Amino acid sequence: MEAFRELLVQILAIIFGGVSLASRIPKWLRSKSIEGPIREDPPECLFDPLLGRHRFVKINGTKYHYIENGSRSKEMILCLHDFGDFWYGWRNQLTGLSHSNWVVALDLKGFGDSEKPFITSKYKDEVVVEELKKFIDVLQEDDRKIVLIGHGLGGHIAWKFVEKYPSMVSKFISISTPHPRIWLKHVMRSWRSVIENRWLYVCRLPFLPEMEKVANDLEVFYKRFKKSSSVTDLTN
Repeated sequence: MEAFRELLVQILAIIFGGVSLASRIPKWLRSKSIEGPIREDPPECLFDPLLGRHRFVKINGTKYHYIENGSRSKEMILCLHDFGDFWYGWRNQLTGLSHSNWVVALDLKGFGDSEKPFITSKYKDEVVVEELKKFIDVLQEDDRKIVLIGHGLGGHIAWKFVEKYPSMVSKFISISTPHPRIWLKHVMRSWRSVIENRWLYVCRLPFLPEMEKVANDLEVFYKRFKKSSSVTDLTN
């Protein structure tokens, strides 16, 4: 059953990827190039000091980027972002909760400024969960429990982490993330559900998702994090 499901996922990835690729061909022909604009500098709002301190740590050979705000003497709130997101999705939590907690927003492997290994086995749930445990162990010198918040993909990983290491977590908050078994049961329950989640399949292909993300420079960033007069007061 698992082998059949994996085969079906691969077929859907090729179909939806082909449709996405075909839709971009006319634009490439008009511009006579398949490369998007090259941006040398990221948006300035990502360097707002009010959001916290940028840090890097290497876990099992993979460099992880995270931003922290608040005192390390307080209880850690570890925030795991959704697919297509990065640490900046937790900007309001970084500022709003840092007075009472030590807030840590991690760029998951393959996202943001964290490293992006090419080998797919590096992204298996069990690998990511083990690296997440080591990440917590490195940051915390004692055995204090943490508050774990996960959204979407981050929630999926958080569910797996809580199941394996329940003694490390005092509170778990899942945002838009049912238990992985429930999600897997329903994500392919109908063609409508498959089509609505077609981006999940396209993102299994190499290069194409990245090409689409950078095709219009910062358009994707501004769509998710709308511009505001303040670099910290942005709304989804």
